[in-house]
Amino acid sequence: RKLDYGHDNGRTKNHFLYPRVHKGHTATDKVWMTKLAIAGELVAVGTVKYYKSIHMDSVSHQHIRNRTIMPDHDRATAILDQTVQKYNLVHSFTESSHLFAKKLEKNLKTRHQRTRFWEEIRKPKRVAVLGGGIQGTLMALMFKKHGYDVTIIDRENDIMNRTSKTGEGRLHMGLEYSNDPSMATAKYMLEGAMRFSSYVEYLVGRELDWSQLKSEPVTCLLTHTSHVSSREFEEYGEKLNKMYESILSDHPELSYMGVRPPKVLIGRTEIPKSVNSTFIQAAYETIEACVRSRKLKEVLLDALHDQSVNLVFNRTIVDVKRNSDSEKRIGKLRVVTNIGEHDYDIVVNCLWEGRATIDQKMGLNHNANHEGYRVRSILQLPNLPHLHGDIPTAAFMNGPYGDFIRYGPDDTIYFAWYEMSPKKVSQNLTDVQANFEPYVVSNYPEGFEKRVIEGHIKAFEKLFPGKDTSFFDSAEVRTGYVVANGAT
Repeated sequence: RKLDYGHDNGRTKNHFLYPRVHKGHTATDKVWMTKLAIAGELVAVGTVKYYKSIHMDSVSHQHIRNRTIMPDHDRATAILDQTVQKYNLVHSFTESSHLFAKKLEKNLKTRHQRTRFWEEIRKPKRVAVLGGGIQGTLMALMFKKHGYDVTIIDRENDIMNRTSKTGEGRLHMGLEYSNDPSMATAKYMLEGAMRFSSYVEYLVGRELDWSQLKSEPVTCLLTHTSHVSSREFEEYGEKLNKMYESILSDHPELSYMGVRPPKVLIGRTEIPKSVNSTFIQAAYETIEACVRSRKLKEVLLDALHDQSVNLVFNRTIVDVKRNSDSEKRIGKLRVVTNIGEHDYDIVVNCLWEGRATIDQKMGLNHNANHEGYRVRSILQLPNLPHLHGDIPTAAFMNGPYGDFIRYGPDDTIYFAWYEMSPKKVSQNLTDVQANFEPYVVSNYPEGFEKRVIEGHIKAFEKLFPGKDTSFFDSAEVRTGYVVANGAT
């Protein structure tokens, strides 16, 4: 392990943590860790260790180093506060918390500072996770694994009740990104997909029957107006399969939701008879599938209860504040809700609504990675095999099309046709939320639901001619956010 202090491009490297790396594995993931948002961890899953380089946000250190900006007493308190927060964030990820604390103690100049430091770090650590979606839920379980006292705070009355509930849940392995010759996105998605199931099992503390937690395999249907030709898609699939085969060889403990088939893109197959062949140029069998969000929610909720994670619902986050000058709140962050306020050692911002506002108040540039935000409306339909049992779980590629996902006989169908979504793209999350928050909470303008359903019926009749559309009478419109780097 190596702790290194220095400067890099104007940022203070408060500490880098380099754990021992097993032979054959490298520290490839680099994740920014700030006082409010934590995007990764060091953890052993099976026999493979996933290491992160850990960085601290340095916004408040600029004025701490300049003695002319604040009195010595306030400066000493601020340094103590920063040192305690460093320990709170990182100590459970080190091989020795005590040695890490001793290293940090060297930054403290007075006996009083050192005494208070040891008093604070020996107290139980409290973590507030803002937002109970799948990201917030998994972050809460991760911190619980490391011995923290964790609380999830959410405006809904249950976990995973918004975008995590209405999203497709497709565990991408890279096929969707065949128009990217660099294959950078495919590599990122493929590696993540292969670690998903083992990591979830690690967090919940037991093996899971993934056959009950995923949809049927997705058939890729390449349209005649696709951005790529069938030849280009097949060449891309060959490269993707080689990347996948390398992961299988190097990581025998990993799987794709419990299975390890030899290929991602299995090969070309006949266009299903239920599908309009005049619209499709080729069909491909794949191993990609979608997570059944409702079933996974049950698993994660049981784990939260079993591991005594505190769940606080029907609370809207109003503000997050840094500690005051009072030493009684050293190393603390105050979370203010519409009901009251409480102090925590670590706050993890997993919100959608209000996330950008809080980040910006704390000095974090939320749009630094030029993220693009869209709002997508989809339909949830009843699964009635006797009416449409021969329609495959399918993704229409590659362009502004959609998906028809069958989650199982006791679950629903996800049907999305992108032309039916609001035509809004922005790089400003605050702007998107201001204009489309009513859509996401199902408070639609008059006539909107009718237009979405009728539009999807027309798309369905075009894709699957002659099929019964009576099950659209029970359709429910759901709307959520889509976020991605770059432009489409």
